[in-house]
Amino acid sequence: MKPLNRIKILTCLLHLAAYTSYGQATTDSAALRNAKKNAFSNYTELDRKDTLVNGIDIGVGHIFTADIRFRAEKIIFFEGSGKTKRIIGEDKLRLTPGELCSHDLNGDGIDEIIIQTYPNMNANRWLQVYKYNQKTKKMVHAADLSTDYCYDAKSKLVKVYYEGSSYMEHSFETYKWYGDKLVQMTMILLNEPDESRRVYLEYYKNTKPPGSNLTRIFRVLYNEKTPGRYSGYWNEMDFIKQVHGD
Repeated sequence: MKPLNRIKILTCLLHLAAYTSYGQATTDSAALRNAKKNAFSNYTELDRKDTLVNGIDIGVGHIFTADIRFRAEKIIFFEGSGKTKRIIGEDKLRLTPGELCSHDLNGDGIDEIIIQTYPNMNANRWLQVYKYNQKTKKMVHAADLSTDYCYDAKSKLVKVYYEGSSYMEHSFETYKWYGDKLVQMTMILLNEPDESRRVYLEYYKNTKPPGSNLTRIFRVLYNEKTPGRYSGYWNEMDFIKQVHGD
């Protein structure tokens, strides 16, 4: 089988698995939003405008409010209500807000709050993730992620897959929690063919966590022999299992 055909087959399998698991890999925006409502908590459409989201319940026994200020490019989180309402976190809005939802991304039974864009033509989203620190009583920016992601309870990693158009490279990343922050640990890039129709596989690793210091470990020509020779790296990033969180 030609390398390009293998990539196309892998892509189709990934889309099917992602849709089954989270409903993220589809270009049907209505079906996508319905799937998201079922898969995540506190789902709210932000509709690319200033929005005050009340009653956010992430499982800590009290509720939160998110003030999404699209025009001012700002997010403000509040805890409590009425006279007891207080600011517990602020951040710059780095994306066009489409949706707010919550999802447990570290297995502690408490959701992280996610602000994300609407899907583009390739069903990709961009996300800002926030974690509530119960000791400091603050809402902390944890990471900026994209598209298909899940928490793998076995490895205790958050795994993220991105695939753009036919001319875009594919990427697969893993993140590890260090306190309130998600730190990128590894990344695999599968480049699209160049003019000579060559495809390259690149593997990066964070050599000094919890700092952000990705170092390229290798770059190889992707062909029929590559998956076998580098099966240890490839299996570590098994796309279907990652999307399902197995």
